[in-house]
Amino acid sequence: MDDWKLHAEQFAARITHSTSRWLQPIATSPRHLLVPRWWYQPRGGEPWELGDGLADLPCWLRTAYGDRTLVTQVGRLHADHAQPDDHPAGRPTSSSTKPSLTLRLLRHLLVDDDAEVL
Repeated sequence: MDDWKLHAEQFAARITHSTSRWLQPIATSPRHLLVPRWWYQPRGGEPWELGDGLADLPCWLRTAYGDRTLVTQVGRLHADHAQPDDHPAGRPTSSSTKPSLTLRLLRHLLVDDDAEVL
């Protein structure tokens, strides 16, 4: 399961600058653990399909360390509580934010070295 470290390092190099203060935190964070299951639309439209990281480790790592928003809930059905044959209809109601967007927000926040951020 140490494969994630290489994915995280490559991911950090893609979305940060080599001198960025955020490079190391991103390169050492196991992002995949934050999104073990997610919803996706394989053909760009409904129905939603369930992505399950434990069922497909290579897909999980590619997905978790990609720079895209990951849908975690559709309607009232969260991916963590779904069954493999569930196919919710409707709009996303929760997600894991696109990492590069989060990074831009942190840059605009101008966090200094002594600050504590939750």
